[in-house]
Amino acid sequence: MILQLFRLWGIDTNSQSALLGLSPKSKTIDTYLLGTKAVPNSPDLLDRIGHLLAIHKCLRTQYPHDHDLAYTWVSCPNRAFDGQSPLSVMLAYRFAGLLRVKAYLEHACVH
Repeated sequence: MILQLFRLWGIDTNSQSALLGLSPKSKTIDTYLLGTKAVPNSPDLLDRIGHLLAIHKCLRTQYPHDHDLAYTWVSCPNRAFDGQSPLSVMLAYRFAGLLRVKAYLEHACVH
């Protein structure tokens, strides 16, 4: 499911690897994309996937009738992140960036 989300977000494999806490040089993400290897059951990786799926859920809740916006939102500049895209924040700050974007969206979904 997470690999499908990455495709919908339109992000490259290096960014996918970074979001999952994997080294882009390891090419591990390629084996997941090809389906030749299952995503490992590591707590860090599962936490990251959980946060990414929570971000996706918030976006689908916030934009239920605009799937294009729900999928492009992560790549668009956002004032809440000083003009950076949420994806840029997640890539720059790694795990803390995931949490920051998720917290912003969860707050927006509640209010």
